[in-house]
Amino acid sequence: MNILIDGYYLDKKRGMGRYLQEVLYALNYQINDSFNVSLIVPEKLDPIYEEKFNNINFIRARKIPHPMWEQYTIPSFFKKGQYDLLHSPYNTTTLSINPEKVVVTIHDTMFLDKKHKNSGVYQWIGNKYRSFITKRISPKATVITVSKESQISIKDKLNLNSKSYHTPVDFFYDSVSSNLSESSSAFIYHIGGLSSHKNTERVINAFNDIKDIIKEDLIISGMPSGTALEKKYSNPRIKFTGWISEYEMGSLYNNAELIVFPSLYEGYGLPVIEAIRFGKPLITSDINPMKEISRGAAILINPKSTEELKKSILKVLSNDDVKDALVKKTREVREKVNSREFGVELINMYRGQVK
Repeated sequence: MNILIDGYYLDKKRGMGRYLQEVLYALNYQINDSFNVSLIVPEKLDPIYEEKFNNINFIRARKIPHPMWEQYTIPSFFKKGQYDLLHSPYNTTTLSINPEKVVVTIHDTMFLDKKHKNSGVYQWIGNKYRSFITKRISPKATVITVSKESQISIKDKLNLNSKSYHTPVDFFYDSVSSNLSESSSAFIYHIGGLSSHKNTERVINAFNDIKDIIKEDLIISGMPSGTALEKKYSNPRIKFTGWISEYEMGSLYNNAELIVFPSLYEGYGLPVIEAIRFGKPLITSDINPMKEISRGAAILINPKSTEELKKSILKVLSNDDVKDALVKKTREVREKVNSREFGVELINMYRGQVK
């Protein structure tokens, strides 16, 4: 069986780039004489990725805007290579290939929500493209997604059946774990963002209400430096990191006393599974998919309640038994959500699609 995967966004640090890295990491050790994976990437991609995924065949092509790449470059190489399946991991896919030979990952349907605010022209164009393509995906294609919440949304908004697989973060963890820095200060770590659904301002307000009775500071990443939010809440005990490297992010996870992620909406919610992979106590939202993917390894709260968030932070920081119970539960989740299990799930899914 020969699989072609679209590697256009392989070097993207978060989101779909991270998803593809975890897919390749899971598949890299499953490859044998009867199962081969080729990845088509832009010609100037850093060759370091070929070393990291050494069992995967890299094909380089001239980089053009992704919609053109997906609709023209991908089908051209697919037909020349006589592949059994194409896997499109970025919500959209090629429309000119037999849909029975297509696997597409749709992460969420946020781009179909008219209330969703675009951060700029680039995102607006991207969402228009995603909306156009997803509405034309054939029911004969195999659609996979990252959570049961997204699975329900895909059926509701696109009338497509899908299968959900929880994505591990073993590639991220294994890439940074040997080069983590230590911290002498105690802190709470929040992976936020400028979008209101990340709930960062509520986290700050909750922290400000209790900061005088806890020793931990608050560190926030997930946005650039110098934002209006940073200026509004200037405080020596609140640190906005700006954009940071994966190693810096890994060190923050590793040294944090507590991870706080009360998001109002996610297709998956990488920080949840990242906190679990690092074995850290976690507070997240009592809504799906956060509730689904945390699998009991988190304190779940109403993400619209500042009071509930404050009480939960104090509960974790003041009670070692609560901390220990949450950490113990993360070990149980890691036995189920890991690259080994994910790779087997993907290969079984691919084999089920090949006629």
